[in-house]
Amino acid sequence: MQPRDLYRAWGAWTAWCQAEARDASWLSPEAGEAYLAHLLETQSGRSAYARFATFQIAAGLAWGPEASAHLALALRASRVTKKAAPADRWGRAEREVAKLPEAWQPAFRELLEVSRDAPETRRTLVWSAARIGSAASALARFSDFAAQAGARPIPTATLCQAWAESLSPGAAAISIASYLARVVDGFEKVLAPGIVYDAAAAVADRWAAQSGAEPPRKGKRSRIVPASDLDRIGFELMADADAAPLRRISEATRYRDGLLLAVAATLPERARALSALAFDRTVFLDAEGVIRFSIPGEHRKAPERRKRRRAFHASIRRPSLHRALARWQAVYRPMFDAGNWLWPSRLDQQHGLTEGRLGVIVGDLTEARLGRRVSIHLVRDCVATEIIEADPIGGAVRAATTLGHRDPRVTSDFYVHSDGIVVSTGWQDVIAGRIGSSRESLAI
Repeated sequence: MQPRDLYRAWGAWTAWCQAEARDASWLSPEAGEAYLAHLLETQSGRSAYARFATFQIAAGLAWGPEASAHLALALRASRVTKKAAPADRWGRAEREVAKLPEAWQPAFRELLEVSRDAPETRRTLVWSAARIGSAASALARFSDFAAQAGARPIPTATLCQAWAESLSPGAAAISIASYLARVVDGFEKVLAPGIVYDAAAAVADRWAAQSGAEPPRKGKRSRIVPASDLDRIGFELMADADAAPLRRISEATRYRDGLLLAVAATLPERARALSALAFDRTVFLDAEGVIRFSIPGEHRKAPERRKRRRAFHASIRRPSLHRALARWQAVYRPMFDAGNWLWPSRLDQQHGLTEGRLGVIVGDLTEARLGRRVSIHLVRDCVATEIIEADPIGGAVRAATTLGHRDPRVTSDFYVHSDGIVVSTGWQDVIAGRIGSSRESLAI
């Protein structure tokens, strides 16, 4: 930005204030909105936004980043259009069901309606939205393959093996076994209940057994990083935003992304649960640095019948994160919109970020900062691994309860990739700030 551009922007603001009989030395939110409306009325949209953005920089230098922060909200509110609400988990399942052959859709739609109500009876088949969606997706792909092969879409051993071999070049054996199991499950439980497809199930079992001898394709171990590194990067991003001379949406976004990393490392829940966080609804800032979380069961991984009874409640005493959340709520969060969800979108003022978008943000940040793409789910591995390395004797139990596993062996078998990654001691003490939880046998 050239100084002459800033002087011109300041001169245009001063001239407008004189014409409107306003005090040019007083930048109120109402004045900022009115000035932007004036620019949009007298110039093309692109030119008006560019001039207002230049004025925003000049205002930040003149009044300071805090006093001019409301200009970011005015600019964003004017540029963002209203968007449809993102599909919820049942909406996503409906999309997958709609891809099925027409003859298969009624049975799955009935299952979807019943499961959405989640009746408290074991005699009624109830699946989660994720299970319905994944089964429908696998069945649709199986049906397409059968049509291309000129065969009836029935899970015979021959057809299932041929489909598996067609998938093999690009998919891991364990993934192929999962696809086959979903097809068998869909037929035996939904499309043709009472009929057993043992031959197709045997094909799935063979591929599952084959996966044991197949080397990992994604190199999960190589993507494990210390959870303390994720936390450190998060606080560095927030500090960078605070140190910037301006308060624009770009600085607010940087703060949001850093906060996401810090929260994910401190509360290692899945993306679905993190996407449900909202101030005064699922996140509460209590006294003495205590952060209280209350996540409804529908946003957690559990059998559909139990979701209503599996709400998650936890209190974590961590003053540094408490201060970061309070600053986000007071300074940066209002620059997006008037909502209270913890992760607002730059492009949508009516809805927060989806779980998929949160995963992209975490992956992009870790790849840029650490050279390793860490997913939100992999953050759980990072937390568990560092806790166990810091405490080899009791760490497995502590990690299991932190991740919500009833059996520590689950943590050891699937979430621990210890390879000397700990770079700082005491991360378990951060997690030990958890002072209350609805999880059973909390041993932290």
